[in-house]
This record gives sequence, C-alpha cells and structure tokens, in this order.
Amino acid sequence: MPVSNSSMRSIARCVLPVLVGPSTAWISPIGGTLTQPVALRWAVAGRTRATSRFHALIPRADSTKPRGVFMVALGHPMSARVVLVDGSALVYRAFYALPPHLKTKDGIHTNAVFGFATMFTKLFAGKRPTLGAVIFDPPGATVRDGLYAEYKAQRPPMPKELREQLPIIDDLVGAYNFPLLRVPGREADDVIATLAEAAVAAGHEVVIVSSDKDFAQLVRADGLCKMHDPIRDVMYDAELVRKKWGVPPERIVDLLALVGD
Repeated sequence: MPVSNSSMRSIARCVLPVLVGPSTAWISPIGGTLTQPVALRWAVAGRTRATSRFHALIPRADSTKPRGVFMVALGHPMSARVVLVDGSALVYRAFYALPPHLKTKDGIHTNAVFGFATMFTKLFAGKRPTLGAVIFDPPGATVRDGLYAEYKAQRPPMPKELREQLPIIDDLVGAYNFPLLRVPGREADDVIATLAEAAVAAGHEVVIVSSDKDFAQLVRADGLCKMHDPIRDVMYDAELVRKKWGVPPERIVDLLALVGD
C-alpha cells in the first residue's frame, strides 16, 4: 500500500518507512558497510529492476495481515525471518567458478546463470522464507564514486560475458517469486544494510546471505541479525565473527580500516 506524500514527514537524516500497523512509522537506520546509510524515499513496492523511488515497507513481526510489504510473501504462516540475498556477490562467484564454455545455442554465456541457480536452489532447499529480497548493484556510478574519485578505481569493469547474463538472472529470481531490487546510485551493500536495520527494528530476525566479510559488522549479539556464507555454508553469529576475525562485529569496520579490505 503506497505511502501518500501527505503522510511523509521531513527528517534530516536518511529514513526508511516501516509499516507497523494501520499507520506508517519512520525510523532512521544506521546502515551501509562504511557507515553510509542509504538515502531512501522509496515509492514503489515489489520487484523492480531500476527505479529511484519505491516503497520498502516491512510489516511488524507480530502482524498477521501485512500490507504494502516490500518483500513478497513466499510462505504461510508468516515467520519472523527476513532473508536478504547479496545477488551481486553470488553472481560474480558463479561466473568465475564455472567454465566459460557454457553457452546457449545463440552463443550467450550461461555459466553465471547456472551457478546462481544452483546456489539459489540449494540455499532455499526445503525451506521457504516468508520475507525476502535479492539485491543487486545498479549499473553506472554510485554516490561513493562522487565522494571519492579513486573509489574502486583499480577494479575492472564487469565482463561483457557476465553482463549479458544479468537479464536471464533477473528472470530467474522472478521465477522464484523473489523481489529483485536495484537502487540507482546505491550499492547493494548499503541497501542490504539499511533494510536489515529496518527489519530488526520492525521485530524480525534477519539473515544476510553473502560471503562478503563487510556484512559481519551487521551481525548482532542478540541474534537478530546473522550472516550466512553460502559458499562455505556457514552461519555467522556474533561469537563466530569474533572467532573468525578476532574482533566483535562492531569492530569489523576498524579492523578493515587498519588491515585493508
């Protein structure tokens, strides 16, 4: 259910609308892998490939009749778990893990499609989360590029053999009945972090699916946010984060700043 402009109130900080019942409440999540919250005034609910406005409405965990949910209902009855999948990370892993000779009869590469489908199917085998979304990086520059010209300057552009597979992967995600989110100018990391903070605030348990250690900083000691590495099939809670990296989740940012990413 879209939020009318009249119901919005101006807040200086970045805000995310969260449906808590018959009215809409606003919170100011501190998200982003570099403590850079995503500036959101989202105004379209559901699956979208590229839009600058969409609603990210999250029902309260105790809600039995969620309305305007940004993540479609996949199962019944409703559970409190929200699954946020780092789609970009999975796609890159799949692309470089499988041989490039996998192609269609028209010559379109399919190694990333096959690998992504395999991981995605395995990830949800036998269990259907009620709320979830797959988040991808948008095409083009992001806000961070404007803040620092050398940001990821040494990283090569996406190979065309991978880029041509993205529309197929988008359709694959849709076939699983998962919302697909791309926010122009915002990295998937920041969108995931913002949604995770908002979902926890709405009373949900969150699982971030990614092998990117940046997300370890979002793991919570109370167990409300965990990180699942689909490559190693490891679920990181706060204790395991400390064992793996030697610091608690809230110190991951300091660790990466000192030793590099």
